[in-house]
Amino acid sequence: MPRKNLIRNSEVPYHIVSRSRNKDWYELPMELMWCISMESFKYALGKHNAFIHAFVLMSNHYHLLITTPDANIDKFMFEFNRKFSERVRENSIRINQIFGGRYKWSLVKNSSYLSTVYRYIYRNPCEAGIVDLVEEYSYSTLRALDIPFPIIDLLDAPFSEQLKFFNEMAQKNERDLIRKGMKKKFFEAPINRVSREKEFLPIMCA
Repeated sequence: MPRKNLIRNSEVPYHIVSRSRNKDWYELPMELMWCISMESFKYALGKHNAFIHAFVLMSNHYHLLITTPDANIDKFMFEFNRKFSERVRENSIRINQIFGGRYKWSLVKNSSYLSTVYRYIYRNPCEAGIVDLVEEYSYSTLRALDIPFPIIDLLDAPFSEQLKFFNEMAQKNERDLIRKGMKKKFFEAPINRVSREKEFLPIMCA
């Protein structure tokens, strides 16, 4: 499948996924990988303006929800992944590529889908069987206290309501539809087929 042409956008968030080469587990402890991630974000944010909304680090990939006010997602991701790869190589014996290819992206243009994307990102550790509740996972912007930059929350709902929503397990057909939707340039998931409208959290207006 040919790679989709990048759309540079300054108004709506991107969902970004990047996986390790051959989907191998990172060779470093997750605590160190988290520190490297935070350092890499700080470095990239020092070069390019961006708003980080959610980030979850898994054993061989990461999920990121980000907005780039200067419409420069390619420049930001270049700096982040370059610093990330550089620091991993410095701390391990790996000399080849860290990532299996360029990051995958999808724009979350429809605000009705945004809370679903949030839940999908934060529930990754739950779906992998690592934790039972989203707030129990340490390598997530939902839980970590050592984040050296502000997390911009786009959901206009109390934190307790967000946790309740995130911890609701989606049906398998919903997860499959979300995965397919995230392969498109603009994220699409037929809400009326997978969830009732009232199940979505309200979105903060800009």
